[in-house]
Amino acid sequence: MNNEKTIRAEYVRTIMAAISAAIALAALLLGGGWFWNNVWDVPDVRYTILPVYELNDQAFGGVVIENRGRSTARDVYILIKNLNTTIRRLKIDTDEPYKILEGGEGSDRVAISQDMLTAGLSTSVYLLTPEKISLSFEGKTLMVRSHKGLAHPSPSPETPSWNAILVGLLIGFLLAGIIGFLANRLLWMWGMHKIRVARRGLREDLEKK
Repeated sequence: MNNEKTIRAEYVRTIMAAISAAIALAALLLGGGWFWNNVWDVPDVRYTILPVYELNDQAFGGVVIENRGRSTARDVYILIKNLNTTIRRLKIDTDEPYKILEGGEGSDRVAISQDMLTAGLSTSVYLLTPEKISLSFEGKTLMVRSHKGLAHPSPSPETPSWNAILVGLLIGFLLAGIIGFLANRLLWMWGMHKIRVARRGLREDLEKK
């Protein structure tokens, strides 16, 4: 009778361990997939506004757009407008194809589009104007966006990178999931072992009778 109770209890305990292991594995796979698709393997479009230099009644400035992420940014759109002066010279330096949609030299605005900006590449827009210009998102003279939304300003050199923190969180999450899965797997194996021992004892008791 005791062996039957032991078998029944161990069956319940083993089933619970198997369910817990399955939940831990599912959480590991789903969480890892979400982290990869939404945090890790994504584009990160940044812009850096260049300082303006004045020389011989001319001003030289511009902006550099970079993809600091790990995947390609698509539908990149760069808009410079409301300069209150005309663009004498326009130079666009990039390894990716681009189109000037409107404005340019002789205008006070320019709109540029790129189908893609590969991770690690950049697009530089240089402007030569007769008067000093001021580019900023806040002043509504600059706008940069991609299929992931508006670009963000480049962090200053003093700003700590989040990459190390994200890697640490991912490794911790993976280790927690693996440990949870292995722990429940061991519990399941130990439960099956105790069930086999209890069955053997029950069989021996029946043979004695």
